[in-house]
Amino acid sequence: MDRVVYYLEYPHVTKLDEVAATNLTFPAVTFCNLNEFRFSKITRNDLYHVGELLALLNNDHQIANPHLAEPEVLAALKDKANFNNFKPKLFNMTISTTGRDMTSMTCCYNAPFEERIATP
Repeated sequence: MDRVVYYLEYPHVTKLDEVAATNLTFPAVTFCNLNEFRFSKITRNDLYHVGELLALLNNDHQIANPHLAEPEVLAALKDKANFNNFKPKLFNMTISTTGRDMTSMTCCYNAPFEERIATP
């Protein structure tokens, strides 16, 4: 049990090196989206089975903390969380169905600094 508590504390180490330089070549930059799941790909069945684990639903399958959601996300969540007459199927949510592919996670820029434009 103590390992679970430790894991849920999200321990981390941050190392920082600072160097003063008169001339600095800007390196290639990678932006990573750390969201494990694409909300748009989570099905009603997925939400039914893991909504509480994803902190989207409470243990009664009701939306948890709706006041924290953006209006368009809340509307989509309300639609997906409508379990009236819903018959759950076998749970089969996987990273391959709800995860992100490399093109949606990273953007690398090697162009001169003036030409770099961040794109979503």
